[in-house]
Parts: sequence; C-alpha cells; structure tokens
Amino acid sequence: MRLEGGTGKQVQPEQLLPGTANYLHGSQASGWIRDIATYGQLRYAGAYPGIDLVFHGDETGSEIEHDFLVSAGTDPRIIHLNIDGADGLHLESTGDLDLSIGGRALLFRRPKAYQDTPAGRRTINVSYRLNSSDSVRFNVGRYDKKYPLVIDPVLNFATYFGGSGGDQISAITTDASGNIYIVGSTSSVDFPLAGPEQSTLASGPDAFISKLDPTGHSLIYSTYLGGSRTDQGQSIAVDGNGNVVVSGTTTSSDFPQAGKLSSANSGFTVTLNFIASLNASGSTLRYSGLLGTTSGTYDDYNILLNRVAFDSQGNAYIAGLTGDPTFPRTAGAYGGAIAPYPSDETFFVAKIGTDGTVLYGATIPETPAQQIGSQVHRIDLGGLAIDSTGAAVVGGTAGTALPTTSGVLASTFPNNSAVIPAIAGYVLKLNPAGSALLFSTYLTGTNVVNGIALDTTNNIYVTGTTLETTLPVSTNAYKKTLVPRTQ
Repeated sequence: MRLEGGTGKQVQPEQLLPGTANYLHGSQASGWIRDIATYGQLRYAGAYPGIDLVFHGDETGSEIEHDFLVSAGTDPRIIHLNIDGADGLHLESTGDLDLSIGGRALLFRRPKAYQDTPAGRRTINVSYRLNSSDSVRFNVGRYDKKYPLVIDPVLNFATYFGGSGGDQISAITTDASGNIYIVGSTSSVDFPLAGPEQSTLASGPDAFISKLDPTGHSLIYSTYLGGSRTDQGQSIAVDGNGNVVVSGTTTSSDFPQAGKLSSANSGFTVTLNFIASLNASGSTLRYSGLLGTTSGTYDDYNILLNRVAFDSQGNAYIAGLTGDPTFPRTAGAYGGAIAPYPSDETFFVAKIGTDGTVLYGATIPETPAQQIGSQVHRIDLGGLAIDSTGAAVVGGTAGTALPTTSGVLASTFPNNSAVIPAIAGYVLKLNPAGSALLFSTYLTGTNVVNGIALDTTNNIYVTGTTLETTLPVSTNAYKKTLVPRTQ
C-alpha cells in the first residue's frame, strides 16, 4: 500500500516501553547490538500536510493497526491509497473493500472514524470510494472541523486453503502472536505442505494440521496426520510455548504412534478417538495415539465428537464420547466402566501429560444407563475449558440422565420431559485430579450449549440456543423475552 502524493518521510517512535531488545548474532561481540529501545507506536509525521499516519498495537497487543490522524481544519479527502499490484478492487454492499494481490485475498473492513470533543467521542460516518482500479480514497460524512479526526482502516484477510481433493477445516485457533492454527481432514494428494512431519497422504481422508502467519500469507508448517484408513481432525489447541494438540477420530489400525500413547486398533471398522501433539516447529510428534483399542465412538460427522484444551502447565485435556470398554480409565478417576454396544455412548474427560501419559481418564455415566435408540438424549459435548487450578469445565447438551450435584442451579431436568427430544444445556466441573465432580448442573431455560469460556477469575460463560421461555435473564439483559418461532 502506497500513499499517493504523500509527503511524510520522518518516522517518530513514541510511547517508550520499559523493555529493551538485543541482537547477539555471530561469535564476535563487536557485531552485537544491545539495549535497543522499544516503543508502543510509530508516527509518520506529515504523511500528508496536516495528516499523520500512526502504527500501533491493537487492543489485544497481538496485531498492528494504523490510523490516519487528521488535524483540525485539514481535508481528509487528500488521502489517496494506492494498492500496488492489486488484481482489482471491489467495493461490497457492506462497505468492505475486497482485493487480490498475486492470488492472495485481502479484505479491508468498512473503515471507522471518530472525533474526541469536549462532549465526548463522536462516531463519524466514513466509507471507501474507488478512485481507480488500484486505488481508493475516503468519503467522510459531516464532522466538526474544529476538532481532529481519526480514520481507522481495518485490514483483514481471506484465503483459499486446500488441494484438488476434498478438504474440510474443522477447527481454528491462534497463539499470542496472532499465528493461525487449523485442523481438519483432506483427501488431496497435493494438499499444501511445509516442513511436514508426515509428507504423504496415507490414504484418504487423512487429518491435517497447518500453521499460518498472522496475515494468512505464509504457511509456517503443514502436515498430514493419519494411517491407511479414515482419519478426521476435529479440534485443536496451542499452549504458551507454541506446542499444538489436536484430536479427532480414526478407523486406521496403523495410526501414527509417539510417546506413551498406544495406537492399537483391532479392526478397520472400529472408530476410535485420537489425540496427538506437535512441537512448536511442527516437525515432530511429541505424542500421538488412541484412547482405546476395540470399539470407539459411533461416528457422526455432523457432531463434533471430541475437543481438546491445554492447562497452564502444558498438559492436554480431551473430552468426548466413547463406546469402548477398553478406554483408559485410571484408578481413582470419577465415573465407572464403559458399557459396550448396544449401550449408549459414554461421555469422558482425559488428562494427558506432556509425554502422552494418561494422567487421568474419567467418565460421566448416564444416570440411569441408556441404550442406543432410547428416547433419552445422550450427554453430548459442546465445549471444554480448563481453569487456572487445572479443573476441567465442560458444557453441552443432555437429556434426563445427566448426573447432577446438590446445591446447583438446576439439579433436576428443567424443561418439559414429555417433549421429544427432551434436552437442556448443562455445565459440569471435574476437580484437578479428575476424581470428583465439583458441580454438575442443568442450565434452566436452555436447550443446547455449544460454546464455553472462562475469564481470568474462572467465571464461566456459555452460549447456545433455546426455545424455552424460562431462561433466567438478568435485569440489564440485552433482550429479556424470547421471540416466538414463526416456522
């Protein structure tokens, strides 16, 4: 991006930070650079007359943004952005600006603008205006020219990713630096790879794990993961050191094995849960294997059957469903033995050490036990999070057979049990040892929980769907009543 007609060439560092940087390259100390000051933002003063361009971190501290600071009395229409090398610009009805450069798709969200006045901050209408096939200007609505104006173009990106076969992305996450991690499955023999741990498609589909830089432009690593039959990657998490853990399901009897986990699968028709972890460079499996050996989850590609998360110590957790009596339950863990088919699938939570050791394997059995085909909805998974103590918090959807604890929001099924399917959202929490339920409760007024998150003080947030009118809304709720369904 070039500032057409811009005049500013002076760069001013601002907002001195407490830390310094050192570049100690080579063996000769004379070539080392020490104690380099670091700053919170950089200003191109006078990018245009009366207009500065400022680069700074976003609110999360993980991305770089840029703002045009228009001084009082200056006309913002002189700002002229030339996108060198663009294959064409397209202005969407939403106000977003789409463009492509060398096959890489970029998206500038509709810009924002505001003024800080004695009466407070005022939002100003602003939009892009196509100036030519490769350049844009800004249309700015009414504003008070006695005060400075800030224009904030918001840059996003979009990109195709995959090969010539069938590719499916199941989950995505990011690290503290904004790098992007995705997991899914592919049957493409030409799937994009970079420094792969597994460089060839073992069958099809295989799972894949890929890492892109924050711009989505550079593929840092990308690898297949699978055996000679069907492997489906379903969930992904990254720890503070950049190590990745993924989970999914497999029918492969030769699924990759590493660390302390087993990869034994007794038959090609058997679907088992897998968990695997890559090191930060994506070049080596820290551990990889299966949770069970003889019969696993009854696969349903429309349901996310397992999810993973890390704790602050780098231990991984996997939650999901299994029908495998050989699931690695550990001594003292909560729950009981897993009943085989035709019993309903059993919900499980397992904690995996950094070498693949199963630190605990707990189950959440239905109460009473159900069989497949029962009108009682099984305990399904919607989300998994780990609190600061190492306790696993799980949310999802269940029928009337969820084991609950006393003194909770709803220890009995809160909805009409005569409705089919009779379902309600739930949240439960295992202690850090996996040996007891700290609590388990239905969520009154809900039907489905499909997302869960924790804040820094371990408060729990859930999201989902409901057709119930009994949700206990707060006094300051955004919307206090359910809109009736029309179809």
